[in-house]
Amino acid sequence: MAGIIIVGAGQAAVQAAASLRQEGCKDEITIFGDEPWLPYQRPLLSKQYLLGTETEEQIYQRAEKFYEDQRVVLRLGERIESIDVAAKTVTSAKGEVIPYKELLLATGSRPRILKIQGSELSGIHYLRTLGDVNAIKNEMAPGKRLVIIGGGYIGLEVASVAVTLGLDVTVLEMEERILKRVTTAEMSEFYHQLHAGRGVKILLRTAVSGFEGDGHITHVLCGDQRIAADMVEMPMRVDDVADRQPRFGGMTQNRLRVSGVAAGVHHDPATRTKQHHAVAIRLLAGHERTTQQVQIRGDGFE
Repeated sequence: MAGIIIVGAGQAAVQAAASLRQEGCKDEITIFGDEPWLPYQRPLLSKQYLLGTETEEQIYQRAEKFYEDQRVVLRLGERIESIDVAAKTVTSAKGEVIPYKELLLATGSRPRILKIQGSELSGIHYLRTLGDVNAIKNEMAPGKRLVIIGGGYIGLEVASVAVTLGLDVTVLEMEERILKRVTTAEMSEFYHQLHAGRGVKILLRTAVSGFEGDGHITHVLCGDQRIAADMVEMPMRVDDVADRQPRFGGMTQNRLRVSGVAAGVHHDPATRTKQHHAVAIRLLAGHERTTQQVQIRGDGFE
C-alpha cells in the first residue's frame, strides 16, 4: 500500500516524520537516506563530535526505538535516483520502483568539490557527513599541520577543535576578513583575535590555486606562496548544478528530477509543488520569491 515517502534523512526529514505522527497521520512513512547511519545532527559534527566529547550515538537525532515506536521505516544506504510524478513513484539506485501517496523532498546539499591542481591528493577532506568527520578524526594528531580553506563558521569551528587537540592550524580566507558573508566587521575582528590568541594562523586575501604532494598533500599553493600541510579541510559549500546533473537531471514532462537551476522545484508558499502530492522542504536551497510562487533552485539538492 502506498504511503508517505521522505527523500533525505536529515533533521528536516526526521522532524517531518515526527510531526506527521503527532498530527495523527496513520499512513506508512518511509525515509530514504543515502548514508548508512541513523539520522544525526550535522551541526555537532564540526564541534563536539570532532572534538570527541560526544559519541556517534549521542549525535543521533532520535534513538532507533523512536522509529520503531512511531512506525517509521528507515531505508538507509539507499539513494533515490528519480521521481515519476505522473505515476507517483520513486526509483532507487538499485532500480527498485516504489509507489507513494505523498512525497516529501528533504535531500539537503552536498559539498562543492574543488577541481584544481592536486585536488585528488589524499589528505584533502570535505566536511559534510559523519563519514567525512571520521576520516578527519582518524588523521588528526598533535603537531600535524592542518590548513583550513575558508574562514566561515564551520572552518573556524574546526580550527578551534584542531588547535585544542594540538594541531598546527592555518586558516586561508580569500576575503579581507573572516566571516564577511555572515557578520559585521566588528564581529569578524573579535573572532579573528579570539582564534589568533589561541594560536590559529589566519591568512586573509589568500586564494588557493592548487595543491602539491606525492600521493598525499604536502603543500597548499596560493599563487607564489607555498604553505606546508599534512592535511587540508574544506568546510562545506554548496555544489554547483552541473556536477549534480548525473544524480538528478532537469524537469521533463513526466519526471521531476530536482537539480537544474533552469528547472528547479517550483512550489507555493505552503511548499507544495505543482503536483500537490509532492512537497519540498524550503531550506533545501536558496529561493526566489515572486508574486505567484517560490522557486527552489537546485543549489541544495543532492
